Amino acid sequence: MLFCEDCRIKKQWRKHGAFPLAGHVPNAVCEVCGRRTDCHDVPTLRLIPESKLTVEQKLLDKMMNQSYHEKCLGLVIDFGGVKNNNLTNYLQKMFIHRDGEVDWLETYQLRLVAQRNIRASEESKRNRRL
Repeated sequence: MLFCEDCRIKKQWRKHGAFPLAGHVPNAVCEVCGRRTDCHDVPTLRLIPESKLTVEQKLLDKMMNQSYHEKCLGLVIDFGGVKNNNLTNYLQKMFIHRDGEVDWLETYQLRLVAQRNIRASEESKRNRRL
């Protein structure tokens, strides 16, 4: 769900765990008030307090978390098909916790940003050497 900072404050919703690196959409339309501004992007299921979740919603959240856990394990840093173990290990040490547990959706989104930035940095270093 996309929502602006004003609506987030009014509704007392939380920011994305990796904000501002992930969960931020510039110049988007708020789904609550309809204004075009910078918005937070958080799954609707994550905006519902834990105490108000139904059994089905809790199961869906658990399945979604498991799916993103598997995606996190598959993220690696490679260059030209050759895996860089040091940078991959660095990537695998990034976690976002929510209520004492790892939030794999937000961890995955954070790791994607980190992966993209690490690759760009390494590519820049390589180009300077040439």
